[in-house]
Amino acid sequence: MIRLCLVIFILAAVPISLLVAYVVWMVKTWRRGRKRLFWCQCAAVVIGFDSLFNLSPVAHWFWEWREMVNFAGQTAEWTGTPFSFNKQVYRYDSARCWNGDGYSLVVLELPPEMARYFSAPPSEFFANYPKKPDYRREWRAVNWHAGPIRTDEKVFTDFVFMDRDAKELKRLEKSFAAIRCSLAKPTTYYAYFHHTISTWDHTPQVCDIDFFVIDPEERLFYLINFNT
Repeated sequence: MIRLCLVIFILAAVPISLLVAYVVWMVKTWRRGRKRLFWCQCAAVVIGFDSLFNLSPVAHWFWEWREMVNFAGQTAEWTGTPFSFNKQVYRYDSARCWNGDGYSLVVLELPPEMARYFSAPPSEFFANYPKKPDYRREWRAVNWHAGPIRTDEKVFTDFVFMDRDAKELKRLEKSFAAIRCSLAKPTTYYAYFHHTISTWDHTPQVCDIDFFVIDPEERLFYLINFNT
């Protein structure tokens, strides 16, 4: 316990010390009459806090752009072909616990050429993708296949759309309705990684899931992560 407190103290002390040192530098700069440098320092503080806490439209755009770049970097692992999304249509993130438990939903728009590509994807798409990342060691991967959802997979979609508090459900209900509509079509493809445990009566219980949906007709890509 003492060691843990010491580690927490050190981790907190480092950024605080850096912040204090920066403020001292700003004060010395002002006293020496170097006003141009001082205002540059102030601008750096404003930009830093804005980027960190996503306070302005510019910061929001920056973080969304970074996220889109990150998604584009993963498309080859998810589908077998690299591409960029047109835009982020919708995003929802619940509060995450210290261990990562929580719910995220991202809706991304496919470029027209990728919608055409996914209207008749190659056999490798179904046989080899998505690639399960190394950090999902204990999870099982289910490759892409066409809708509608199969009866034996209902346990996974029930988990994805499981009941949640009214406030959260109100924010998600429109997207949930769209995903259910997509999954009912034979032109839609879905895949997932899942982590299950056995209950006392040996019934598998879903604990965590990454769920992917591609709807070429609507040009939408859905990405859901739910950890419990």
